[in-house]
Amino acid sequence: MVARQLGLLIDILVEFDGPVRYEANDLWHVAAEWYGRTAAERGLATGEIVEEFRHLRELLLRGLADIIAASPARQSMDTVLRINRVVDQGIAHAVVGYTDALVETLLHRRGVPVSSEDVPASEIDRQLKQLERELQAIRAQREVAAENPLNS
Repeated sequence: MVARQLGLLIDILVEFDGPVRYEANDLWHVAAEWYGRTAAERGLATGEIVEEFRHLRELLLRGLADIIAASPARQSMDTVLRINRVVDQGIAHAVVGYTDALVETLLHRRGVPVSSEDVPASEIDRQLKQLERELQAIRAQREVAAENPLNS
């Protein structure tokens, strides 16, 4: 499930380069917040969520290193800064989701921590499918924009 969640996050990041970047940005925030909520349900600490996103940043930068290095200096710097900004926003939203999940636990469960067994895998799968559908809708918008470049 975690691999599928991370795959979704990466797929959303791909959409940042194109005509649907604003829609992708909105979905990125929602997905990152949801990732934080599910991380709380998995029993992770806040620092572990931050480390997961930092690892994602490193993988992105390493994966794009050849493209970044081949670009003019100004463009490569812009790319690195944009990746850092987007990942930092993802971290912030994931921590918000994590914190919201903890507050909800404190208010509704009288301080008893939520275990991953309390949240059915079917619910996580349902939410993941919903986010994947939203990503597909964004991709469909991108395809329409590509067919009609004057309207984008």
